[in-house]
Amino acid sequence: MQIVEAADVPLPDAIKVDRVVASLVNVTDHVFPNKVVKQGFIHKQIFWVDADNFVRHTGVDIPFVIAADIPGTQPGHIVENFLQDLFVDFKLCNGVLLEKVVAHVLIKVASLEQIDVLTGHCGVFATGPAQGRGIWCFPASCI
Repeated sequence: MQIVEAADVPLPDAIKVDRVVASLVNVTDHVFPNKVVKQGFIHKQIFWVDADNFVRHTGVDIPFVIAADIPGTQPGHIVENFLQDLFVDFKLCNGVLLEKVVAHVLIKVASLEQIDVLTGHCGVFATGPAQGRGIWCFPASCI
């Protein structure tokens, strides 16, 4: 999944932007049939130099919402997120910081399935996901 957000931040006294550090915060996932909707904020820390040569800091939160089509996904499934990379491009133009953030997020969706297993001296009996089916496994010493 790719998140792309652009924002203009007014910095009227800025003569130079040193760096912009971005991160994804307060991210939540909403699972629907065959779809995962992700929402949260891109938190940006902007370090800039003012007209008096003092380094200043400003924090900005930009909301985002994005959806990913994932076939087979159902409500109740477990969602894991892995931030692959986060790029920030910025330019100071007439006291306004023009910036774009691109984030690549890997989404992993899983479901839990319980398999009941009974063990004994001469074998293992496992009931699988199908109703009424079982598997007997006998070690060679019991045959």
